[in-house]
Amino acid sequence: MTKPYVIAFAGVPGSSKSIVAYYLSIAFSLPIFSTDNIRYEVKEDLLVGDINDPDALKEYYYRRQKRFQDILKSKQSFIQDGSVDRRWQEIKVQLTAAGYAYCLIDMELSRDFMLNLYIKTDRKWAIEELDAYLAQHTTFMRKYSGDVTVKITDKLFKERDSVAEAAVRKFQANILK
Repeated sequence: MTKPYVIAFAGVPGSSKSIVAYYLSIAFSLPIFSTDNIRYEVKEDLLVGDINDPDALKEYYYRRQKRFQDILKSKQSFIQDGSVDRRWQEIKVQLTAAGYAYCLIDMELSRDFMLNLYIKTDRKWAIEELDAYLAQHTTFMRKYSGDVTVKITDKLFKERDSVAEAAVRKFQANILK
């Protein structure tokens, strides 16, 4: 039996993590663990418009952790869709304890690129938070750049799916040795 693994993503909101995750899910026949889907589900189940509602947030954290533990217990490889920037140390400890390897894809896009992407894709809601998102990501990279398998940069953005796929194939070859 091969070692189970997770493909995880770091990067600011709106940087195409989900697009790459869904591409890789098809390319490698892997299930997706989506924190966004859990967030939407909780909002609908509790009939709230804001996930930051105290009851909704509590339920979101509970479901996210329970489902993450369930997938780890299954020893099934999977894709973690959603940024790990704020929680990477915690996630990494859980993955390691469960015997998982990890492939971390960093969406390392510049401020100008992200600003243009937000404007062109009508994500104006994110513009006022961009500097905070980037600061958080910079802090993450300062601590964990050694864990990153591949960086998707401004220059590689249009080829992000194929670059990520090649990196995952190389990662798989290394863990199968």
